[in-house]
Amino acid sequence: MEEAVRYERASAGQLAAWISARADRNLLRRCSDVLVADFGAEPRERFDGMDQLFWDYSVAGVHVVLHLHAEQGLAVQTPDASTRSQELVRRIAEHLKLRVCS
Repeated sequence: MEEAVRYERASAGQLAAWISARADRNLLRRCSDVLVADFGAEPRERFDGMDQLFWDYSVAGVHVVLHLHAEQGLAVQTPDASTRSQELVRRIAEHLKLRVCS
């Protein structure tokens, strides 16, 4: 059974919410679909590397990233340390955890 969302802060205060210890493209695609359908996210840029993928979205004017890391799992994060952005990341992470990762 998956554990709760795990939150981490970067040195500049940005929030990362790890929603799954699993890391696969199917899970990333399912989270992306839910993010678009349930939050009205607009896809922006994508970076697909060998062991990390970063899919960027705009959600209500906030830059949100789905980050798949081959060894750490899947996270929702924002490069912005504002309270508004971090609250949105928390809301999205908890929603994705329930809808996709349970």
